[in-house]
Amino acid sequence: MAFALVLDGKGGARSLAEDELTAWRPEEGFLWVHLRAEDPGVPALLTREFGLEHSSCDALLDETGHPRLIPRDSGTLLVLRTLPALPVYRVKPGLGLCLEAQRAVSISLEESPVIARLQERLKAGEGPSLPGDFPAALLHLLAVTYRERLKGMSDQVDLLQERVYDEQSKVLQTRLSLLRRHAGCLGGLLDDSLRLVDDLLNQDLSWLAGKPHKGIREQRERLHRLLGEMRDLREHLHSLQDEMNGLLDHHLSQRIYQLTVITGVFFPLVFITGLLGVNVGGIPGSNEPDAFWILCLLLTVLGLLGGWLLRRQHWL
Repeated sequence: MAFALVLDGKGGARSLAEDELTAWRPEEGFLWVHLRAEDPGVPALLTREFGLEHSSCDALLDETGHPRLIPRDSGTLLVLRTLPALPVYRVKPGLGLCLEAQRAVSISLEESPVIARLQERLKAGEGPSLPGDFPAALLHLLAVTYRERLKGMSDQVDLLQERVYDEQSKVLQTRLSLLRRHAGCLGGLLDDSLRLVDDLLNQDLSWLAGKPHKGIREQRERLHRLLGEMRDLREHLHSLQDEMNGLLDHHLSQRIYQLTVITGVFFPLVFITGLLGVNVGGIPGSNEPDAFWILCLLLTVLGLLGGWLLRRQHWL
């Protein structure tokens, strides 16, 4: 067990040891227990202390399934995908939740900043005061985490936009590709979160009625706005990619054009020197002592003439 907290109804909480869980009673306050999925004793603890069915345990501990909501008689199960503590680019379930009227059990499949922040707020006396406020508080911190990642990505995109004309390199292409992958990951997380919040709002749970229901709806609107901003950012990334590809194509065309012009100037010279270099009899000037210098002068004149013609045609 990572930790267990009992809400005091004033925004704070007190800690419980693992051996105190069996003595907890609902009248003491809302209980929040957080577990680590890698602990081998978690399945037994879920069935013994919290009365969860094996199917519910499997859903909470599933590392490959899709995010979903599973209704239960006494509450609901949520499998969320959250952002890891480090900016990695993968999509997998990160947080399992069992929500009931007087208690909640969370299981993290990897380190989650949302859980850490909610724990800190409770210790500071700034957490949820009512049991029904717990889901809204969790969703609020989830939206805050998304907002921070979105802001960081927007700053990186602005920096790339400023450097795209000054620095054409594979580094910018790599950074842009990583940002597009991260944007796709974050967009998928927002879509899944919105769908789960909609499913949660449709649940007929008495302890979520009234103020808690309104709080969850507010977080739903916040997530929806973030999703709109994420779509705008992805469009910006797409246009930036097109702009960078256009610049690369332009530079490539310039290089090909320069090579073509150089080839046009030197082709007659190479042809003449190649023809005179044939190792057969009858080559003109082979017996003349000044033939080499005459040939150099002729090639110089031809080169200058070719350059003048290209410049006159505005190809140089």
